[in-house]
Amino acid sequence: MKNPFVRGLAVMIGGASAFFSVYQGGSWSIVLIALVFFFLAAFIRAESDDTTIFIIASGEVLVIAVGAASFWAGVIAQCSVIGLVLEDRECLADSRGRSFFALYCIVTFTGAFIFDLANQVLLLFLAVTAVVAGAAIIFAGVQEIQERRMYSGVKK
Repeated sequence: MKNPFVRGLAVMIGGASAFFSVYQGGSWSIVLIALVFFFLAAFIRAESDDTTIFIIASGEVLVIAVGAASFWAGVIAQCSVIGLVLEDRECLADSRGRSFFALYCIVTFTGAFIFDLANQVLLLFLAVTAVVAGAAIIFAGVQEIQERRMYSGVKK
């Protein structure tokens, strides 16, 4: 079941990071437009797959706009967008999903801290991109297997 409190909290965190990034400088009009699209995508009433695509598209535009002004506000906005996507896909319904999201946020902040301190970021960026892509493929594969088992009637 989708929780409107969690959805509202994720949108408020994304909005707060956007407003803090505007305070630090940058183009406020682009951030404001991205924030409006993110709000609209988060509260649109459509099929779950459509909503997820809108949230990801508008959220990543928000992350890029916010990250251009403030690196750390962009990281917080990214965690907010991922949290909203996971909530939309109902992955945060149990404690296992919430613990994976907390782990994701910890890894994201650790990676951002390393990127912030690193001198050469290209190799580090490629390594992180490969790990994230591999994890996403594994996660999607496991979720697909679980859905097939659920619909075929096989018990755990």
